[in-house]
Amino acid sequence: MSLFRPKFWKIPEITEAERQRLPALAAELEQRLQNRGRPLSAGRVRFQPAVEDMVITDAICRLKLPLRIITLNTGKLNPETEALIAATEARYQTRLEVFAPDKEAAAAFEREFGVTAMYDSVELRRRCCHIRKIEPLNRALKNAPAWLTGQRRSQSDTRSELNFEELDRSRNIAKFNPIFDWEENDVWAYAESLRRTAERAVSPRLSEHGLRTAYPSGKGKARTSARDAGGGKAKTAKNAARTNKTNRIVKATQKNMQLRTCPFNSARAGIRQTSRLQHFEDF
Repeated sequence: MSLFRPKFWKIPEITEAERQRLPALAAELEQRLQNRGRPLSAGRVRFQPAVEDMVITDAICRLKLPLRIITLNTGKLNPETEALIAATEARYQTRLEVFAPDKEAAAAFEREFGVTAMYDSVELRRRCCHIRKIEPLNRALKNAPAWLTGQRRSQSDTRSELNFEELDRSRNIAKFNPIFDWEENDVWAYAESLRRTAERAVSPRLSEHGLRTAYPSGKGKARTSARDAGGGKAKTAKNAARTNKTNRIVKATQKNMQLRTCPFNSARAGIRQTSRLQHFEDF
């Protein structure tokens, strides 16, 4: 019997070259979204708990496009996923339309086959996915002329021929994939840029209280520098009180910024831990 350390997925390291090409990619994304205004004006955006959908949601909300953002609550979501939905609504001051499976159909399936039946066979998995994913999505897209997804070519072999505009033959509506040609590192470079924006936003908040901060590389945690040099118990106590005050403000501000400025942070813990149910089938 051999022991080994499993290799877990990690957020990729972003290179300087990838950061340099991000502005062009972001501009092209905005152009794609704006140029398709007519067919998309009454469309839907499929929001999944993944960083790709956060990129598209951020662009749509910044451009104030008249699109309805929909998401599915399969009944099997992790707490991180539900927190991400709330954080997104708070940050962008918008409402995500949440569609859930029919309660009776979901309960009947579990009574007959068990709570974990989706792991028992491909057939049961497909039946479960139809109840918890496909039927709610069909309801969400009813009467929609088009919908958007965060799918990318490099995500899997089955998506290698993905294009920006496609026909959703099962629903006979247009389907758009605005970041179809992005690589995974491009997506995370976009997320990194928003995370840095959130961290920089902490500094003015501290300035309101007469405090200063510096960020260690990649950490986003504030450090204070004492204004006064020298000794003395009174000065030491004063500096300690100032440091404690700074730490409290930084902690509260960073928590607030996670919700209101950078929901990507809220998703980090759960990005790759969303319910296995969500990865069984591609639409």
